[in-house]
Amino acid sequence: MKTLLKRNKTIEVIEMEQNKFLLHSHLSDEVHEIDVQMIVDTDSGEILTAEAKMSRTPYPEICQQALLQVPKLVGLNLTKGAGRQARDILGGTEGCEHLKDMVLDALRGFIPAIGARTIQELTEKYLQEGLTEEEAKPQVMADIARIGQNVVPGRCVVYNDGAQK
Repeated sequence: MKTLLKRNKTIEVIEMEQNKFLLHSHLSDEVHEIDVQMIVDTDSGEILTAEAKMSRTPYPEICQQALLQVPKLVGLNLTKGAGRQARDILGGTEGCEHLKDMVLDALRGFIPAIGARTIQELTEKYLQEGLTEEEAKPQVMADIARIGQNVVPGRCVVYNDGAQK
């Protein structure tokens, strides 16, 4: 057997300031190398900046044209169907499937990053109140479950109305 393709994808969300996240995704394989970076306002969910580069593509002159669509992501709101809008902007004859996928992957990192930050903040709060980490954990997870019911209802088995909890 011979491996013909090995594709690596990474998604990283970095808290830049209290109300800004850098969403970064990277794809690398034998044919492609694509980087996507977006800065998102965490309070509003709005994409403030959007950039991408393609360091390796099968058709450099043609593939690079899809990058012209990336600035159109600025102003989209992650809480108001940005994924669907990003698909429309980056898909089709003017776009690139791989670039679209990397943007969508980066956008999908937003909610879990908000959750991770909230878990950290709640844990710190309970520790300051005198709870041990072991005592704080169930409290934090109960708080996260309540928050999640408002954020991702109908999108996750955990928050399905019929799910056993």
